[in-house]
Amino acid sequence: MKCQFFIYIGLLLILFLSSCSKFVEGISPDEPEQKEGETVIITPASVGGNSANLKVGDQLEIHIPTIPMEGFHWEIQEFDDTILRQEGNPIYVQDPDPNSAGGNVIIKFTAIGQGETNIHLLYVQPETDSNPSLSSASLGMFVQVSPNGN
Repeated sequence: MKCQFFIYIGLLLILFLSSCSKFVEGISPDEPEQKEGETVIITPASVGGNSANLKVGDQLEIHIPTIPMEGFHWEIQEFDDTILRQEGNPIYVQDPDPNSAGGNVIIKFTAIGQGETNIHLLYVQPETDSNPSLSSASLGMFVQVSPNGN
């Protein structure tokens, strides 16, 4: 008899917690859940150009294979900040393979407005008193953002 009592209490507790989970997340059960934007990951293509089609709210991650060179970094030269918002600074992620000499630089954007823009990036060494600014690589891509379907 005690076993049935504990099973009954356990089932009631599960039902109660499952009905309250939406409130714990801050969303009432009557409201539709907000669909978060998708993340689109682009790795530069050597042939055919680079482009991305996004919807407002989507995330864009550009993963650039990079062998670090002292003093050089990826710098954003151009993009329309009414269409895309850069999220933080570029991040370098070392390839975990012990035989690898490099990794990826990841640059993140959020689509905030409808339209089209180009992103132009340069792998540069900033100018110093003794050296002019140098560039060793560049990357360009086209991004089209359409309205979110929600």
